Amino acid sequence: MKITPLSPIVLAAVMSACSSNAPSVPSAARTASQAARADTEACPKSVLYVSSAQNGTVEIYDPTKLKGDPCGSITGLQAPQGLFVNSKGNLWVADSATQRVYVFAPGSPGAIKTLNDPDGQPASIAVDEKSNTVYVTEYVNNKDATNLVQVYENGSTIPTSARSDPSARNGGFAAVDDRGNLYVTFMTQSNTAQVDEWLGGSGVPKNLGLKLVSAGAIVTTKDGALAVCDPFAYRCGEFARGSKRMSHVFGHIGLGVPPGMKPDKRDWLHPDALAIDGAEDRAYVAAETLSGWNYPGPANRPNHKPFVEVRVPGLAGEGVALYPASPPGRPY
Repeated sequence: MKITPLSPIVLAAVMSACSSNAPSVPSAARTASQAARADTEACPKSVLYVSSAQNGTVEIYDPTKLKGDPCGSITGLQAPQGLFVNSKGNLWVADSATQRVYVFAPGSPGAIKTLNDPDGQPASIAVDEKSNTVYVTEYVNNKDATNLVQVYENGSTIPTSARSDPSARNGGFAAVDDRGNLYVTFMTQSNTAQVDEWLGGSGVPKNLGLKLVSAGAIVTTKDGALAVCDPFAYRCGEFARGSKRMSHVFGHIGLGVPPGMKPDKRDWLHPDALAIDGAEDRAYVAAETLSGWNYPGPANRPNHKPFVEVRVPGLAGEGVALYPASPPGRPY
């Protein structure tokens, strides 16, 4: 579910599809996937999750043995997208086809909780543990295209409110910092990428003015930088605190480049999803393959390459998450 820039003709079609008259996901799809099941017996405590929308699975890896096969998987999903892991190791999985978000506890064979998203297609999740608030971005909201985020407060399994931007076309990814501020990447009706900030997670959004081509994953960091992926610029990087331009680029060149092909032009190297480890010295990118990078990227070395790249069953989708993960960072 890439958040892509569109031509004027395609943009018009998308705007029509996102109107209040747009059809919702068929009810048959919404009633499926209650049998989502996790097989984690062979996995260590520290794990790396990657969604595979093609297979309807979340593949689980041992981060210390990334050149091998997955140690486990979550099956019974339909179109898993964004992933989130909290400080206790609970995993949230956004399933766009079933319009649900499933929560799995470590070692639990099945989902311990299900959040319903009746109006849209959930794309990513960010959880503010201090306020017990779950933010779910939607690729499309079938009732109001300007609604980017559904908000679930105080343990609710249905949305309690929404976060909107009048310029929004498609929602992307979300992150929160240690002050409860919410950051969301999205595409606007004028076909530009934008990042909004909601102070304290509510109120009127502020356009941060970050220079991006497309709306990919976003992560807050301990020094106040925003780590962001720009899929159609073929790169991830960071926006230093207060900066509007990306620096320290990574996530754009794989290891297995076919002869004669420019690395940045491989179709499967659109870096969609991003996770950073607890020490904030390694980053993991999903771009059909799963790749690991030293973080932050180099200041002046554009040909920086990953230290590992793995072919994920069914191809890596638009969700990747680590346990333990980096905690919420400082405000941008």
